[in-house]
Amino acid sequence: MFNVNLTRREFIKEAGSATFAVAAFSTLWNTLTGSAEASAFESVEDIANIDWDTNPAIQVPNYGCYAGWHGQISGGYRFESQETIDKKVIFYEQNSGKLPAIWSFMRLGLRTDFFPTNVCEAMKNRGIVPQIRHYFSPMWKEVAAAKHDKMIQGFALNAKKFGSPFILIPYPEANSSHKKRHPYAGGNGKDFYKAYKHIRQIFRDVGANNAVFGLHLNPYPQHQEINSFMLDPVDFDWIGFSAYNHESWGQDNSLMDLSLNWYTWAKNNYPKKPIALFELGSSDTSSQGKWIADAYGRIKKQLPRIKLVEWAEVGFGPLEGEKDDSTYFNDVGSIAYRQVLSDPYFIGGPLDFLSKI
Repeated sequence: MFNVNLTRREFIKEAGSATFAVAAFSTLWNTLTGSAEASAFESVEDIANIDWDTNPAIQVPNYGCYAGWHGQISGGYRFESQETIDKKVIFYEQNSGKLPAIWSFMRLGLRTDFFPTNVCEAMKNRGIVPQIRHYFSPMWKEVAAAKHDKMIQGFALNAKKFGSPFILIPYPEANSSHKKRHPYAGGNGKDFYKAYKHIRQIFRDVGANNAVFGLHLNPYPQHQEINSFMLDPVDFDWIGFSAYNHESWGQDNSLMDLSLNWYTWAKNNYPKKPIALFELGSSDTSSQGKWIADAYGRIKKQLPRIKLVEWAEVGFGPLEGEKDDSTYFNDVGSIAYRQVLSDPYFIGGPLDFLSKI
């Protein structure tokens, strides 16, 4: 986590030697979030009283946005020790200034009936909501035909036994066209609809009501049309997207450039579903810090339906001829991330409602 591998002392040293960068981020942040200019979309006040159609196990903040993290916890999920997990959580907190509210701790996804109770318990004990990505079976027709029910039921029963809220993402980026990244990529949206509905019903049947379901789509042109992967509102809780600025691939876009289509689409099609950025990232170039300040500032000022944003620490290997790209923090990116999370609008852990469960 944090590609520069800074210790606490090293981080402070870096921050001290980059005073000019902090000042620049502060100026940009104040400009983005302090202006009285009307939002191109809705204001925070416009959506403050929405009666969100979602599982109340995870509260949707009236004001603010959960600060989440999509970063791998390496090692076997069955055997990762509490001490090792705690060290990773502490290291994140030292470098970012607060705990994440929600942690997506798998780069790809689980594939069996195993539920990572030890990781989830470690996060719960620190007031962090775990987020689990699960591939189940990529054969969606088989899932819908109940051919994988034993595995799904086993996972759901173990989730129920865990007992605390967690976010479950069946088939992250379900509409993906990149088969090298997701085994179900290129699948049919109608088959996905039936498979997802079947999985959701199994969780209802076993009483695993602590699972908060997310629909995760990738809205960009190289992937399948998101309209083909819509679900019934009753079957999921949060609508979420990926948003990457691959500057290393010559695709230099702000979050506003990336969000104009899917934000409006989600608002119009699912007006009572909170929006999540399940993956957000920008290349580890010299402009990464500025991009972070701009993106989080726009989320606060102009995209108030976004109630969860997870920075995705991902190394992208060559794909379709592109060179390597990474959203790991460089030194300026680390400073910018800490700066934006210092704003109370971005809610970190520990979350009070977890302590009451």
